[in-house]
Amino acid sequence: MDFDTALKIGKKKLDPFKNKEFQNYLISIGELKAIVPPEASISLGIQDIRVDQIIGTEDRSDDFVDGFFPVNWWMRERWDKVKRLLLAGEINDAIKVFEYGGHYFVRDGHHRTSIAKTNNIEFLTADVTLLKIPINLPKNISRDKFPIFEAKYKFNKKTDFFKYIDEKLISVNQLKTWSRLYNSIFKGHKKWFENEHQYTPNNEELIKSWADEIYLKTIHYIDRFNLVELFDGYKKTDIFCEMISYWNKHPKMWYEDMRRSFIRGHKKNNILKYIQYKITRWWKMTTSSVAEERELFYLTTRVKKIIPYINIPDGPKEWYAFLRDQILISHRKYLKKRLKRSPSMHELVISWYLDLFKIFATLYKEHNIGIPFYEFYLKFMKRWGKLVEKKDKKLSMQKLFNQYIKGT
Repeated sequence: MDFDTALKIGKKKLDPFKNKEFQNYLISIGELKAIVPPEASISLGIQDIRVDQIIGTEDRSDDFVDGFFPVNWWMRERWDKVKRLLLAGEINDAIKVFEYGGHYFVRDGHHRTSIAKTNNIEFLTADVTLLKIPINLPKNISRDKFPIFEAKYKFNKKTDFFKYIDEKLISVNQLKTWSRLYNSIFKGHKKWFENEHQYTPNNEELIKSWADEIYLKTIHYIDRFNLVELFDGYKKTDIFCEMISYWNKHPKMWYEDMRRSFIRGHKKNNILKYIQYKITRWWKMTTSSVAEERELFYLTTRVKKIIPYINIPDGPKEWYAFLRDQILISHRKYLKKRLKRSPSMHELVISWYLDLFKIFATLYKEHNIGIPFYEFYLKFMKRWGKLVEKKDKKLSMQKLFNQYIKGT
């Protein structure tokens, strides 16, 4: 890209009728340091850095806009000279940058950075000084996202959250998400944990339990079925918090029922996006691999965690989908009626294992069945399910199994 083209793009970014003029100037490191002060300054020496991770400047915000496009015509002569030398390999000096929150801010070498950015150069050699902070900058940081960055910092300072959770698992684009996240963990989940375990956990226990019990499986669901298509301007953690907010308004709902009800309710807001979501869901379910279905089964039911010694034979993806629905829908319905209340996940999985799976596995082994476990289980349980629906209480699994063997 030549200077005139780069300048034209830069000027366009400053058009007050199309963009907020101030917003598009390069972010300075000083602006961010005022929000999250560095804990230390450490020299990392000379290294090659990715150009796409260079996002700001130390003190030249007035000369460049987002993307390092120049905005002043008088920069042409030097810009053209540096471009010629840089592309010819005649400039070997390292640029100087600050690293802050996983991104770089130029101290010296703005023209070289501008030319690299506008001419698809992937790496530059840099003398890097790390300004250490406890969190990373959000992707695509801009001035209108500064309040979100500040809220993230305050949330982490108050909870030490990112000592226990990988930052990559949290994606936020809504300011209110940080306060909602706090309430979800330190109010809602803490109350559940105390009732379940009869003691008050420390922050590490609580955060890890919250992630394991609810957050990760919800994010897996959001990611698998691409729910971000339903929510303009929302990222996955934002959607998670919307779900939890919905659940708080319907506290008697079982988690799986809440999730389905939440999605159905959202279609009223945008029917076209809902249809797009349903198509995406159908396509992903149709094209999913066995490994994906297996992962979804273990994540949503937590069978392996609740019963570590359980041995579930391998099978096709229909096998894992059936087991998931059997536990979370049909067996839960049965157990809820028996207990006269909604069962916990632990109660549900243990009951399913003892009342169905273990008995069947024992009978299968005793009768030396000649077809694969998963195949026989699917056939048998579909028959068993029909009997349960008909409320046939006279026929035990043992008797039905014997009848089934004689009939095959």
